[in-house]
Amino acid sequence: MFGDNAVLRYYHIMRLIFCPLLALGLTFTAHAQDGPTASLKELRAGDAMALADRLLPADARGDVVSGIVRREYHLPGQAFDAIYTGSVRPGAGQTCVRTEYRVVLHNETVDPNAERADPTALLPVTKTSRHEEIALANPNSAVGCATSTGFVHADRQYPERQVYALRTLAEMVAVARAGGINDEQVDCRTQGDLCDGVAQLSKLELNSLSAVRVTSGRKQCDPSEGRVRTCYAEPIGAGNPFEIEATLSAGPVQIWKVSWTAEDGKPLALSLRKSMIPLL
Repeated sequence: MFGDNAVLRYYHIMRLIFCPLLALGLTFTAHAQDGPTASLKELRAGDAMALADRLLPADARGDVVSGIVRREYHLPGQAFDAIYTGSVRPGAGQTCVRTEYRVVLHNETVDPNAERADPTALLPVTKTSRHEEIALANPNSAVGCATSTGFVHADRQYPERQVYALRTLAEMVAVARAGGINDEQVDCRTQGDLCDGVAQLSKLELNSLSAVRVTSGRKQCDPSEGRVRTCYAEPIGAGNPFEIEATLSAGPVQIWKVSWTAEDGKPLALSLRKSMIPLL
């Protein structure tokens, strides 16, 4: 069915897609056609917890404490995500962890038009996934992880470096608020214009964190196959410097990105960028 080159390209594309997801601790389960379903009317009602016992795997039902349902417009027909948050528990090294569960329901035969679609139409569960999320424990709280915020996807490939990144960011914000960072240490731009980096850094709220990525900052590319060339991040070697990028919400349609290089003996220099959330 496929030529050798087509098979090779398919393999490279799948590796590019799934390897980063596995590094983040994501696990996927495909479902048979006779699996759980929910009606379009139920999904539109948006009560994720009312559907939890039906949609979630048995081992997840007792863990979830909240959930949301949202429409997905990038798939044909009607598609929804039911996203559930698990209970928070202590993690290693003064961290807190929780599990996020995601259930995809999709029926491509249902009319995508909201007014014409049959509300009794059933959408089957086509995929479930789960991943761990991590946040720093609040040292000033007597109730431990119960008040922790700013959870991000846990990085299974570089967990210790990610915790270092979270701690370093928290310390930098605290030092900026105390006036202990020099202006030249922070290169700040808002929509391309220069801004006061120390002032903006001091205003960041860690509960707005949405992602913390750790990479080597170097790419490795396979030989080109026609117009296709697959590139992926090189692993971080022991003792080598690495790149950190933290993303924080800056309002409904804007984000801050804070990035720096972690390298022994090198003065800390931050890049702070505010931009619009890119539209997919």
